[in-house]
Amino acid sequence: LPDNKTLIVSLSTAGMLGYYDTMNDKEIKKVEVDFQPSVLAIQGKNLYVGTKGSAIIHVLEAATGKELKEIKLPGEPVQAMACHPEKGLLYVTNMNHELMAIDTTTGTVHKTSGRGQ
Repeated sequence: LPDNKTLIVSLSTAGMLGYYDTMNDKEIKKVEVDFQPSVLAIQGKNLYVGTKGSAIIHVLEAATGKELKEIKLPGEPVQAMACHPEKGLLYVTNMNHELMAIDTTTGTVHKTSGRGQ
């Protein structure tokens, strides 16, 4: 999280997100989600969570894990995500190494000519 002390991890097989205090080396909480979370990216107050084996990204409120919306991508399942910590596009690669740029405000997905992992 932007506080630079809270770490969020995906617990795929349990269908949960784990929140950990890295300063005191302890678990803060676990948040159950209705999908198997995979890769994560955070921007501002939003947490972007890939769905294991799927081309769906869930947009959650980072602090609480409350789901705000879903973004459905064309093609193969999500492999990796990256973004600026405060603003801008969310970049996603899929299992075919296709690179997409997503406007997270509108949910608009643009396939780029780039390739990546």
